[in-house]
Amino acid sequence: MSNQHYLKFRSRQDVEAFFGEMGERSVRLALRSRMRFPMPFGEYHAAMWLARRNWERRERAQQLAARQTREAGLALERGAQFAAGAAMVALFALAFDALRG
Repeated sequence: MSNQHYLKFRSRQDVEAFFGEMGERSVRLALRSRMRFPMPFGEYHAAMWLARRNWERRERAQQLAARQTREAGLALERGAQFAAGAAMVALFALAFDALRG
């Protein structure tokens, strides 16, 4: 009874720290080989920890892709503005040359 009472007070940080120490590869291997985790770090917690890690990895990849897309769009816009400015300068130069000559 006291052991169950103690298990209720395990924090999420304790679970995260336990699986963080084990490492993702070790947790995956233990789940695949159906090893038992010490309580309160059960198989359910291990699977949820892996799912959260995968979700965080996908989220970081999506944020990186969005940032790269944004930066590419800004670079493209700056290039278009530069090209428009260069075209205006060329037109003014041609018009000035035509007036002089």
